[in-house]
Amino acid sequence: MSELKYPDAVDGVKDVLETAEQEEDVEIGVDDEAISERLEEYVDARIDPEDAVRYVVEDILEDAGVENTSEYTRGVSGSRRGGSTDNEQLTAEEIVEPNRWIEFEGTVIETFDTSSDSIAQQGRLADDTGTIRFTIWESSDVETRLEEGKSYNLEPVVVNEFQGEFEIKLENVTDIAELKGDDALGIDPDEYTETVSGAIIKFQDQMGLIDRCPNEDCRRVLQQVNYCPDCGEVDSELDLRTKAVVDTGNDTWTIFLDEENTEALAHINLQEAKRMVEEHNDRSVVRWAIEEELHGEYLKLWGRDRGRRFDVEEFELAPSPKIDELQELQDELKGLP
Repeated sequence: MSELKYPDAVDGVKDVLETAEQEEDVEIGVDDEAISERLEEYVDARIDPEDAVRYVVEDILEDAGVENTSEYTRGVSGSRRGGSTDNEQLTAEEIVEPNRWIEFEGTVIETFDTSSDSIAQQGRLADDTGTIRFTIWESSDVETRLEEGKSYNLEPVVVNEFQGEFEIKLENVTDIAELKGDDALGIDPDEYTETVSGAIIKFQDQMGLIDRCPNEDCRRVLQQVNYCPDCGEVDSELDLRTKAVVDTGNDTWTIFLDEENTEALAHINLQEAKRMVEEHNDRSVVRWAIEEELHGEYLKLWGRDRGRRFDVEEFELAPSPKIDELQELQDELKGLP
């Protein structure tokens, strides 16, 4: 049996189902893995795991023919433990395990609009080790909203994982304390950058010579010339960018290089890209030229973590590992049990 992703939530569902079985005199044959899979479907749809428990209970009871499901789902939620004062304080880089209550201190470096009405606020917090996304769900009954540029001590918060990225979730039991004066972290959102070093191992679609929405408050990459899904009919503008995957040895990041950085690294500017397309009547020649120039290059990048995506602000070419260093690493790996 594989490890369950939300064991506390699974237990919460099972408790309610056992009560329903006794009172309704029915047999509900749903195992832990099936419950976990249903929970994951809701969480992947950006439903708060606490609410997902109730929805899964309703679904299973309805499948079992129980008519008055609200009698069993009233007040139901997943475990909300964590109100104790012994939650371990972790830094951003130490958060590597979901479904855990912790204490966290960080500065809000950005907040952003969300695509879900069930989310009250979402953004990123930074400390001296990195950044992590935070989420406040509408259903959590958290009235406070975090402000950009301010530092906070948050206890307790629960660690979630969504699409391979860890995040912390504020609950109604979370104490939100602003850190002021010497206690504040001293992180300036406008100046904050992170560093990633690694090799470019592959490239992704929507790179090279691309079309953008001309509206300054949009600027999204367009799939269709002169049409923006957000703005409607537009006069699209040509732009140059690189979208690549960097392997750090421990992780992979999707990086974006704008026109300026693409020119500096690949030695192709926007005018040259236009000329190449006119000559060959094929935009793919621009992508091919960038890939030929950059594939396998080792880079040190400064920019902003956007959650599995890294927006590059500055960079420098880094020397490739030497043969003897690779041989030494290989010998170390062979010596592992």
